[in-house]
Amino acid sequence: MSFDRGVFQCDSCPDYLDTEEHDLKAALALAKKKGWRAYRGPDQEWAHSCPSCREDYAKKHARS
Repeated sequence: MSFDRGVFQCDSCPDYLDTEEHDLKAALALAKKKGWRAYRGPDQEWAHSCPSCREDYAKKHARS
């Protein structure tokens, strides 16, 4: 796997995070620290959620 630079694009909105890391593990760790989430979508491809979209999703799916 080739990894050039840690830029993550949210799959739900235009937001993105440029970690400026060239190491995948370091980039993922920084993204997680900043509230981003990486997950496998229904198509088994990796997807990313920014903190804002994660919060919106949690609010919509909160149990009363």
